[in-house]
Amino acid sequence: MGVRELAFECISSSEHGVTLQEVCSFLALERHTVAKYLDVLRSQGLINFKQAGMSKLWFATKHPFIEVLKNEDISDGIKSIADSVGRVAIVNKDYKVEWSNSGIKEAQCFEALAHSKERCQNCPASRTFKTGKVHEANIGETLVITRPLKDNKGNVVGIVEIRK
Repeated sequence: MGVRELAFECISSSEHGVTLQEVCSFLALERHTVAKYLDVLRSQGLINFKQAGMSKLWFATKHPFIEVLKNEDISDGIKSIADSVGRVAIVNKDYKVEWSNSGIKEAQCFEALAHSKERCQNCPASRTFKTGKVHEANIGETLVITRPLKDNKGNVVGIVEIRK
């Protein structure tokens, strides 16, 4: 196993995150060497960090695609592709919009996308979260298609919702 894989294993084995120093100790490598590997893993969307005082706590991401979309350059490129399809959103298990080509974030999908105060009656997103399969439904005059986003264990961690 290479250094990158070992660093990822160290980080993903912790529920609460690990510091750079802990990863350095695990790998028996210098701080700046490990920092470069963490930057690579972060650019791939596999890990991220939260600032905790003066330290960064590194943790494995639930879904690399969602993390990569937080990079504005990549997000803008995907947005231009998504604009040709219709309204596209990445929605998490709490039905909050993580990313959309219309710029909406952090709102409940049914509020932001369907302009409703409650979940859609025949919500394809909830069916996709339950079954892990693609679903579609007509909501009003809009066709809504949902596709699952799965983690490396096959668990649905989000969905791609397309509205045409």
